[in-house]
Amino acid sequence: MFFDFEPLLEQDWTSDPKLLEAAAAKAGVESRSRLGGTAIWDSLYRICRDHIPSQTAGDEAFSSAIVLFTDGIDNRSHALPSDVVKECQSKQTAIYPFFETGKERFDSGQKALRSMAEMTGGRVFYEQSSADLQTSILQLDDDLLDRYTLVYRPANLQPDGKFHTIKLSVPQRAATFLVRSGYYAEK
Repeated sequence: MFFDFEPLLEQDWTSDPKLLEAAAAKAGVESRSRLGGTAIWDSLYRICRDHIPSQTAGDEAFSSAIVLFTDGIDNRSHALPSDVVKECQSKQTAIYPFFETGKERFDSGQKALRSMAEMTGGRVFYEQSSADLQTSILQLDDDLLDRYTLVYRPANLQPDGKFHTIKLSVPQRAATFLVRSGYYAEK
């Protein structure tokens, strides 16, 4: 998906690498909107809402991920970052933003995306060179291949469809864990 003022789906789901390469080559070649601006939150919200299938109990092994290349500046969205997080959490979809290191790491857009990544179980990558990008892509691949599902059922579980916050605590820091900030209890 390419986005500027509004999102544009370049290629729907496919396992054909040639179609993916062609869509990636088209994305961002030229701005498609004369209105100007960037709507990152709207794009993330719509891709999650419209293009990532809902999952049912037992589908946890098939969680999704959004890989996002951006500068983090959003100046046109109607959706809020909290809307994006809610939609992604409901679809078990992690956000993985990629930023160029030359940009300011602590601007509001990048802070919002860092928070979204943490809350959805993703992580942020900063790139300086094509070698850094390759290393980060391999790390992302490891993250997606090394996912585990922990099952937790509270004694007072209410099947109310509401969001419930969780926190994973581990006794030793021998490894890094990427964990969503909670779950939606199925009705």
